[in-house]
Amino acid sequence: MALVSFTENEFSTDWSDGAGAIGLNPGVQLKQIKDAKKIADIVIAQYHGGVELYPYPTPEQQRYCHFLIEAGVNIVISHHTHTISGKEIYNGNVIQYSLGNFYFPELQNDEIWFIGLACAIKISELPEVDLYTFKYDPTHYQIEIIDDIGINEKLNKINYMITNETEIKNQWNLYCSETYLSTLKSLFRPSKFIRFGLKFGLFRKYIENKTDIYLLNLIRCESHREKIITTLEYINKDKKC
Repeated sequence: MALVSFTENEFSTDWSDGAGAIGLNPGVQLKQIKDAKKIADIVIAQYHGGVELYPYPTPEQQRYCHFLIEAGVNIVISHHTHTISGKEIYNGNVIQYSLGNFYFPELQNDEIWFIGLACAIKISELPEVDLYTFKYDPTHYQIEIIDDIGINEKLNKINYMITNETEIKNQWNLYCSETYLSTLKSLFRPSKFIRFGLKFGLFRKYIENKTDIYLLNLIRCESHREKIITTLEYINKDKKC
């Protein structure tokens, strides 16, 4: 058995010879998987990615996980979203889209913050993954295995949704439409005055009008996006995150 690990490209990734995580890149992952297959029959991929507090895979995340399976991975285990997600069987192999939280003691209003999943992997001709639900008690600093009907129903619903790529896309579009304002705020970083007004429904058109089709094309085109990223890295090379 071999393990490959990588993450979506954020502050932790480092493509030099320094310390840092391996970033998401199809060519790099193909080499990782190819090298792993040389020494092991079973390959497990640890994929750090997904949208925080969103319980479904994004359409692109699902496509990438399918790509990993097609490239030779037997089990994909994703984490990062701080909320539990579902499991998919793809081409006879297993994708677990999020494990939720293990130990995050800061208090939250949403109970799901304290729920996590543990994977028990059975190595056979076709590997299997059994899931165990646990809950963290922030009052007594304890973790215990639970069998919660509500959590099981939530996971079953997510599992059902994952099997329908159209529904996954619809859920993603709905989520993005409901959170579009926070997305634009993070992109354009308005002043404190504008942010204060946005809380009361003011300046929304101001924020919306700062984007157009040209900006969309700059971001979705790989070459344009690479140039933007490299330029921003140059401008911010002496700044700390």
